[in-house]
Amino acid sequence: MIIMYFISGLLQVALLAFFVAVGMWAYRQWRLPSVPWLLAYVFVVTISPWFLPYLVNHVIDQVFASEQNLISSGMTVGQSLSLISGVEACFTVMGKVLVVWFIVSELAYAYSLSTSTQKLPALATIPRRHSMAVGIGLIICVMARPMIWITLWSTQA
Repeated sequence: MIIMYFISGLLQVALLAFFVAVGMWAYRQWRLPSVPWLLAYVFVVTISPWFLPYLVNHVIDQVFASEQNLISSGMTVGQSLSLISGVEACFTVMGKVLVVWFIVSELAYAYSLSTSTQKLPALATIPRRHSMAVGIGLIICVMARPMIWITLWSTQA
């Protein structure tokens, strides 16, 4: 079992290194403003499954050991976990939407360069023009899941 985890970890590191190399090449080649944000997203999404299950298990074990409620006194542990799961799902979906929006924006920009038309819909150009704002939103969405559990862990300790 440990060998499988080790092989899986090596493959994830290799995939992450591949994405970083391709992302750096694409950024240098075309100066795409979304690439650093997308690489940060890929990094956090790849790294967080390595430590998040241990953190979640620790929080849940602490809650059952101390007989405290996870979020508020009026909620059971199951209700708290359902609420946390729903919030995590919302942030995950918003993060994926922002990734797709970044990619569509860059594809639309590349298309506009290859054709004679320079006019693009405003919705397609927002991530390119405001890459820092959209990128920060993306990082907030992807960091929300670990931060929820880190916050719960710090309040339970």
